[in-house]
Amino acid sequence: MKTYFLKHLKDLKFHFLLFFSLLILTFTISYIFSDQWIYLLIKPLIYLKKSNYFIFTDIIEIFYIKILLSIILSLFISIFCGFFQFWFFLAPGLYKKENFLILKIIIVFLILFFISLNFIFIYIIPNAWKFFIEFEKTTHPFLFNIYLEPRLYNYLLFIIKILFYTNILFQYPFLILLLLLFKIISIQQIIKFRKFFYIKVLIMSSLIAPPDIWSQIIIFTCLIILIELFIFIFFLIKKD
Repeated sequence: MKTYFLKHLKDLKFHFLLFFSLLILTFTISYIFSDQWIYLLIKPLIYLKKSNYFIFTDIIEIFYIKILLSIILSLFISIFCGFFQFWFFLAPGLYKKENFLILKIIIVFLILFFISLNFIFIYIIPNAWKFFIEFEKTTHPFLFNIYLEPRLYNYLLFIIKILFYTNILFQYPFLILLLLLFKIISIQQIIKFRKFFYIKVLIMSSLIAPPDIWSQIIIFTCLIILIELFIFIFFLIKKD
């Protein structure tokens, strides 16, 4: 008994060491390629603004931005890999059916994550900036003009917030699927209170989407389709 406990403890220490090593490695790589990461984030505004310059107002601001981006990227990659480590640690003690269910959940999560990323960079960010850039007045009929001189820190902070909240929003159907799988809520409750789920999605999408009405309608429609799709997936999983 003691031997098995020490063996598991040694295995756990190895996984923790591997996790922190991965955290340091991903942070280092992210910092080395921080200029490329910044370019990917500012590319939509460069395309719309037809200008490739940003301003900064503090001498250490660029360094702070690179550190912040590197920390966020390294934490995300390490936490996701840490989840896999935790699964591999538990996998020998789980049934084959349980491991297969976890694999299905991971695949669904990844599909939703990449869908949300594509949606953010292809639709949400460009349309948000189209809306806000329209407030720039370079030929104002009165005695003043309004020019946009984007500050890099504020812009990247805005993009990171959009990425974070939109990914959470797109994981909402996934959360409903998990609640159904673990029997926290029943399919009958989902059907009964479906309107309340839709209202909640409408409120969240209106807070995150660009201010124009068409963007909000498109995001709301996509999320409703995803919720219905995940309810259908739940029936397929239960059938298996």
